[in-house]
This record gives sequence, structure tokens and C-alpha cells, in this order.
Amino acid sequence: MTTFEAAYRQAETMRASGATRDMLLDRAEGFDAAWQFSSAAAFRAVAGPAEASA
Repeated sequence: MTTFEAAYRQAETMRASGATRDMLLDRAEGFDAAWQFSSAAAFRAVAGPAEASA
């Protein structure tokens, strides 16, 4: 399993446990700060795009 796959599974678990998009993006920023870019990308993928405001 790659680092991305492991982080993606972790992010999916967090999402299923009630984590908000903002919480996932905060976690991604932490990974960026630690130079763990594939983990950050996985969390952003699970967080999904920002919802369009009306």
C-alpha cells in the first residue's frame, strides 16, 4: 500500500466518523507543513471540491 492509499483510507474513516471538509483540509495543511505531500493530496481528494455558493 502506498502512502497515498493509506492516507486516503484514513481520511475516508475520518469522514465516515463525522469529520467536516474543513477538518480534512486542516489535516492536509498539516501534512503539507511536514512535507508529506501525498498524504495531503489524499486528504484533499476525500474532502472534495468546495461547494458552490448560490
